[in-house]
Amino acid sequence: MRKLTLVLTAICLSFCVQAQVVIGTINPADALNQMAEYQAIIKRIESSDDYKYMLVVKKDLTKRIEEQSDKLKQAKTQEEASLAYSTKLGLEAEMNRRVTPLLKQFEERKRQLTQSLEFKVNAAIEEIALEEACSMVLNPTLISDDFRSYIGEDNFIDITALVVERVAEK
Repeated sequence: MRKLTLVLTAICLSFCVQAQVVIGTINPADALNQMAEYQAIIKRIESSDDYKYMLVVKKDLTKRIEEQSDKLKQAKTQEEASLAYSTKLGLEAEMNRRVTPLLKQFEERKRQLTQSLEFKVNAAIEEIALEEACSMVLNPTLISDDFRSYIGEDNFIDITALVVERVAEK
């Protein structure tokens, strides 16, 4: 009898907890992509001559690496395979030497330019979470199906549109 009472109490508490929890969901990257200010920053970076040059170099090297991969697959002799493999490795090294530092440079520049916008997004998330009485805010891509079913799908609210709107107002 005691065990049955404990089990029933646990089940009741489980339903009570599920009913009281409201979880806000937002994918910050998706929210940023919807913001005009963010799009302007990305456009500014991508329109620079250095960025365009880096894309051309990357495209050329990628094409040449793929060609060597095809030659490697089609090689009939060990010598042909060895030559294709060493050429491919050389091209990959060139990619790492020429393109990778530029990509890192552009990512750092983007991070610097979007940092204040990300602060605004985080502040908006906190404000809306309080207004909507969210117990927590999570990225929906990181929520397991088991967790969703345990909490109950009705207890999740997507706050992305609210955050984008709030940031646009500021």
